[in-house]
Parts: sequence; structure tokens; C-alpha cells
Amino acid sequence: MSSKTFHCRYDTPPLESELAPVPYHSHYLPPELTEQEVIFHARRSLNQGIDLSKIDITINLSSALINISKKDLVTKEKLEKAGFNSVKEYLMMQAKKGKRVTNLIKHSAIYQKAIVKNEYGGVFPIINSLKIK
Repeated sequence: MSSKTFHCRYDTPPLESELAPVPYHSHYLPPELTEQEVIFHARRSLNQGIDLSKIDITINLSSALINISKKDLVTKEKLEKAGFNSVKEYLMMQAKKGKRVTNLIKHSAIYQKAIVKNEYGGVFPIINSLKIK
């Protein structure tokens, strides 16, 4: 099975169309996410032809973080320079960041599904540059 990787930049300013509200959908968001941010990610991904519902966001974060600390990728000296008091504090911050990214993808996928349903008749649009023959 061949897997394809598509890259989508979220660090560039959003287009006005990517900030368009989604008045036909709303649901609870974790406190670390804003509706505008989730809608932006849903629409930016849609514009790039990326179906967020197809992204596997299952992450075994605890074992990944343990492997980071065991491999000495994080030294006390590096942590102190970065302003952390301990490896545990650093790992907790990384886990929190990982959970935020996971939640962002999950909730953006929900909004994207509503956008596709209401604005594209339920059919995910195919971007010309990404058509595979």
C-alpha cells in the first residue's frame, strides 16, 4: 500500500475565506482551542485537499516522551537553558502540547465535515493540483 504525504502550512496568515464562520455548526471545544482557530485549520486543510477525518491521531505520547528522556535527547543543561527546572516539567509541557495538537486535528475534522456537508453538498472537493490519475 502506498501512502501519500501532503503538507499544509498553517503558519501563514489566514485568507479571509478561511476565517468564514460556520453558523450551521457548533460544539464544545476544549478551553485551549478557539472556534476561529479550529475553523481556520478546517478550511485551510480543505483548501489544500486534506481530509482531516483520514488522519490517524492515535499517539502513544507517554512512551514517546519516555523514549525522548531515555535517549538523552533532553539533558539537564539543555533544559536549564530553555528555562525548565526538571525533565519531568519538560515532559509534562510536551505532553500538553501533544494533547493540544491532537484536539486541534480532532475538532477541526468535525468542523470540516460540517463544512463539506453544508457548502459542498457532502462531497469532498478535489483540488486540481492534487488529482491523482
